[in-house]
Amino acid sequence: MTACCSGTLPASRRWNYLQAFPFDKIKIDQTFIAKINNFQAEAIIHAILGLGRALALPVIAWGVETEDQRAFLAKEVSEIQGYLIGRPQPIADHWHLITGIAVARETAVAAG
Repeated sequence: MTACCSGTLPASRRWNYLQAFPFDKIKIDQTFIAKINNFQAEAIIHAILGLGRALALPVIAWGVETEDQRAFLAKEVSEIQGYLIGRPQPIADHWHLITGIAVARETAVAAG
């Protein structure tokens, strides 16, 4: 199981969780990504990237929608998520992947 510290919790709880739980990645919220040309947003992004480096955790940028945003993040962010790389799609479009994973797991378990 993996855990990611995201921006959906109040800030004070997020910082406490960083110490209490074994997170394996940090996610930069899309509200900061959308404001990349803003000095304060960029300072916060750099601080989050520094935290990721200090904790040896990969950092994921969420909500990347433009090439400028991707270029700004390219040197330090491990992964990006957002419309720039793909739009949401119905799960039915990927059913063959899901069933393939399930079959592979069942085969591995049976083989022991």
